[in-house]
Amino acid sequence: MQKRLISMVLALSMALTAMPLPALAQSAPPDTAKAARWAVESGLLPDMGEGAFTPGKRVTKVQVIRAWNRLKKLGLAK
Repeated sequence: MQKRLISMVLALSMALTAMPLPALAQSAPPDTAKAARWAVESGLLPDMGEGAFTPGKRVTKVQVIRAWNRLKKLGLAK
């Protein structure tokens, strides 16, 4: 279960961090845009400024650890 959750966090962060939020909101399904906003507001993904995501950017180990710790604080991970 833990590996699956980590995989989901990594996949979400890689998929959503390079796409501009307005473009994401217009072209992506509403659930995807909503998940992206929630991830930024919850501190799981960094805010790239101007509502932009950069999915092509590499995710560092520190970013993964920070996201994991934030998930723990939110009660979504053990």
